[in-house]
Amino acid sequence: MGTEIGARDLGDEDRYNQLPVIANRLGLDMTVETSLWKDHALLILNDAVLWSFNEDGIRIVGPHTASKEFFTFCNNEKKITHSKR
Repeated sequence: MGTEIGARDLGDEDRYNQLPVIANRLGLDMTVETSLWKDHALLILNDAVLWSFNEDGIRIVGPHTASKEFFTFCNNEKKITHSKR
């Protein structure tokens, strides 16, 4: 999932810590947390991860798509289980 790469690998302070780099390049106000600079930088980072995989023809999903696909899977499993009774 794209957020694992963006948020955890590239964005985490204890890993690659790219949020300050992105925020700085975007010219975001990093002097106060209430500016939501981390949130904005994380959104841009996650968007870039999804875009880069898509550009290379590799399917990778974001959290909303993953959630929707899992919900569909669960419903399908429920239908199969109930039809076998």
